[in-house]
Amino acid sequence: QFVRDIQRVKLKNKQRLLAKFKDGYGLNINPASMFDVQIKRIHEYKRQLLNCLHVITLYNRIKDNTNIKTVPRTVIFGGKV
Repeated sequence: QFVRDIQRVKLKNKQRLLAKFKDGYGLNINPASMFDVQIKRIHEYKRQLLNCLHVITLYNRIKDNTNIKTVPRTVIFGGKV
């Protein structure tokens, strides 16, 4: 029961966030997707570049093999320079 309650709260919070994305940017995002979020000041020596390369690698794997089983993922970057 506890785990189901946590999952329900997480889904509600995702839906609230996605409503803001839809209103502000017109984006339709799957609320069941895994969120990969990195929000911090942007520096060349921090992990943002490594995370970007990881996202590109995942994208290329999907493009190369359309039958690959993947978890739906939403990647969000935010920060200021």
